[in-house]
Amino acid sequence: MKRSFEFIIYLLLGLILFAGNTAQKQNKSEFLGKTIYYPFISSLNRIDEILKVDLHNKELLKKVSSQTIELNSLQNAVEAAELQTNFTDYIIADIIGYTGEFQQRNLILNTGIKDSIEVDFPVISSNGIVGKIVLSSGNYSVLLPFSHSSFQLGIMLKHNKLQGLMKSDVLGNSFMTLIKNGSEISIGDTVVTSNISRIFPKGYPVGTISKIIESSDKVHMKAQIKPFTDPLNVDKVIILKYKKDTKYEIELDKS
Repeated sequence: MKRSFEFIIYLLLGLILFAGNTAQKQNKSEFLGKTIYYPFISSLNRIDEILKVDLHNKELLKKVSSQTIELNSLQNAVEAAELQTNFTDYIIADIIGYTGEFQQRNLILNTGIKDSIEVDFPVISSNGIVGKIVLSSGNYSVLLPFSHSSFQLGIMLKHNKLQGLMKSDVLGNSFMTLIKNGSEISIGDTVVTSNISRIFPKGYPVGTISKIIESSDKVHMKAQIKPFTDPLNVDKVIILKYKKDTKYEIELDKS
């Protein structure tokens, strides 16, 4: 297609150049070279460069995705002497739209059932968690970001495994809640996903503690989280094809 377009342009330029006497041909040649030919060729070269850069960026994202997943698995293996995750596959998806308003928006992705995407698959970026899949259709899926007020996630402090629950308000501010008053927690502590989470594997980065807030009941407190990722400022995400084994929960319910 590109070659055919170039041929037509060159043919038209040739017909224009060959019309008239020698002086006219020379003047037209100089004029067309300055105003059309060189800018046109420069534009084509620029488009080729942009396409090459975009392809290179996609390849880099694939490498970063693999390294992110591998690093988390290795960290879990060091801590527990065995791998805590049981998934071996993931897919990179583009964010192609939004549904909802402001911080209550869900993200629409360009992949779905055709790529074996299922509800409750966890979603991350190269920096940290993003959310979870809440709907999967033939060619697209819907992502509920952690900044949505209906999202909840089991989390913990990385250094001492202090457990809590991640919740966000309607403005998109995220908090670690259900922290017992007097617990060892400080500003700057790193927050990761915990084994309590039914969606994410253990140990995926969430953010850092930016503020500690005491509750009025003097029994519990909460801490504001500065996330590593802003879900509304990413254009590509990594969907982990992972579902936690909840067999033990079913057995407990029957007992």
